[in-house]
Amino acid sequence: MAVNVTKTSHFTSGAGNPISFSQIRTQFGGDATNIKASTYLRNDDDAVDWDDEDKLTSRVPDATENANVTTDDDWSVNSLRDTITNYLVTQSGTDTELDYSDNDTATWNNNLSKNVPKTYDVTGIVHADSPTDDALRFDGNLYNLEIEVDENGAVYGESSDVGGNGGDALYVNNTYTQRDVKIRSYGKIWAGGGGGSSGNDGNNGSSLSCYSLKYWNYNAFDENARTIQVSKGGCQGTGNRPSGVTNSTIVMYAANPNSSRSRCRGGNNRASEGWDQNNFSGYQCSPGWKGYCRGASNFTASGGGKGNGGNGGKGKGWSNRNLNMDQSPHKGNDGNYGNTNNCAANGNSSTGNQGNPGNSGGDWGIPSTGSEGRAIQKKGVKINYKTDNTVKGKIKDI
Repeated sequence: MAVNVTKTSHFTSGAGNPISFSQIRTQFGGDATNIKASTYLRNDDDAVDWDDEDKLTSRVPDATENANVTTDDDWSVNSLRDTITNYLVTQSGTDTELDYSDNDTATWNNNLSKNVPKTYDVTGIVHADSPTDDALRFDGNLYNLEIEVDENGAVYGESSDVGGNGGDALYVNNTYTQRDVKIRSYGKIWAGGGGGSSGNDGNNGSSLSCYSLKYWNYNAFDENARTIQVSKGGCQGTGNRPSGVTNSTIVMYAANPNSSRSRCRGGNNRASEGWDQNNFSGYQCSPGWKGYCRGASNFTASGGGKGNGGNGGKGKGWSNRNLNMDQSPHKGNDGNYGNTNNCAANGNSSTGNQGNPGNSGGDWGIPSTGSEGRAIQKKGVKINYKTDNTVKGKIKDI
């Protein structure tokens, strides 16, 4: 954690070095002509305002470092050694998800709930790594605390997931009702942008009326016949006709004799009598024939598959802070094109519709399909300075 603690300390030279009342007045202030010990008791009032000189009953703040200074008449000059009147925590560098509560001792020495003036100064970067977590968080009884983001400092929420809400930046839940926490933002308190939703899928293409050609043959034999009429009727009636072939589509496209009658005048093939190959008729000296048949089997094929919708974009946030909004992952993707399905026999085709593009994510503190993040969530807080550029996102009371 890149934080540095600076205290305004008094009489740090150690025991044995005398402390005069004039020195006390110089360090803590007070009446120059009427210096009284009671002015330098530890002030543990629950609503003290250190800027209101006229109402200060005693001038030594309540702080862990000042515990030796009594709040009543049992007071000594030496108790003022190593006392403090201000507590400054300066953040620098880059930190992830800092969280302070009123019982914090590591950074605040248990002073957050005491009336010593305290400042938290952000000069570097504090950021969240998850859109569900706050970048910087204070919680509990927070007394005389100021949170300041310097002009070069920043508190960043995390970017949203696709379709999700942007991440939050600063959370301050002050449960101490006697004094508000003050916030001043000269730098950036920026929440994450809302995530864009994915586009809708396209529709499937219309179904196709298709057919496939089936081929078969049949044999006809009549020993007593002098002529054989071979026709498509034989194709329709044959037992090896494929199932699904409709009568209206059946044709016989060829017929061949495959035997000869034993008493055939003029040889095996009475060509002079005329064999009409186009109509499969005429006199042939053959009692056996093979007919070649073709027909269509109708079926319904599915249409072309739909195109998928494009992915939505993520909102702006810490993890994507350096990317332009017209780049992935902020920009929503185009939808995929649909597929095409064809009927080879008749040339029919069907194509599914393209999917819709995904919505782009929002810029810092800007909503999309998902809501923008909260720049500041607050309770018992006054915002003393901000602009539209230094605070981006919702400001929400807890």
